[in-house]
Amino acid sequence: MPTNLPANLAKRVIGYAHVAMDTQAQDDRPVERQQRAIHAYCEDHDLILVDLYMDVGKDRAGRQKALAMLKSRSARALVLTTLDRLTRSWSEMVVLCAEYFGPGESELISICDAVGTRTGGLGADLARLLARAP
Repeated sequence: MPTNLPANLAKRVIGYAHVAMDTQAQDDRPVERQQRAIHAYCEDHDLILVDLYMDVGKDRAGRQKALAMLKSRSARALVLTTLDRLTRSWSEMVVLCAEYFGPGESELISICDAVGTRTGGLGADLARLLARAP
């Protein structure tokens, strides 16, 4: 968790869901599954879900809004079902980790991948490595 967040923001998180194609968005099941998983995770971990953004296809306006909320310190973490919902590009993941999820920044929580960038272990190691990549 970022050390410079006020205590009252410590449990505030943003959710993010993404479906790759318009046809997936027409079938509500993939979207609903992601939303249900994010809501359930937040409830199980006593987190306050401030907002949940969703994007369809290549449009990433929701992702940009979610990341802007992290930068403004409106929330301490981004919760998503899997890392590939955020990006499928490792080079983009490197940039995102350096800017948003590196040491002293917000936490990235990937539910199904069991990755939390502040929980120690693989998630923290991954965030440190990606944040330092050239």
